[in-house]
Amino acid sequence: MSDQPPRPAPVGDTGAGSHGDVPPRLPRWLRVSLVVLGVLLVLGVAVLLVSGGEHGPDRHLSSGATPASTATGPAVVAGSTPLPGTHP
Repeated sequence: MSDQPPRPAPVGDTGAGSHGDVPPRLPRWLRVSLVVLGVLLVLGVAVLLVSGGEHGPDRHLSSGATPASTATGPAVVAGSTPLPGTHP
């Protein structure tokens, strides 16, 4: 009686997930995607810290420079009546 063969696995049981209360592992594609996303996030934060977080259209101007305005007055649309006190 002590040399009994092991019991066969039930039909349809692949053995996956039969480790008690241990949840199944994440799929490989999901783990790789999460690692790539984490690396990109860390690189993005590093770039912001190195550049001082300065971004926007004014970063290309020299310090103290103000952009020149091209608008000289109210815009007049062709075929519309100008506002009183304005010149077309």
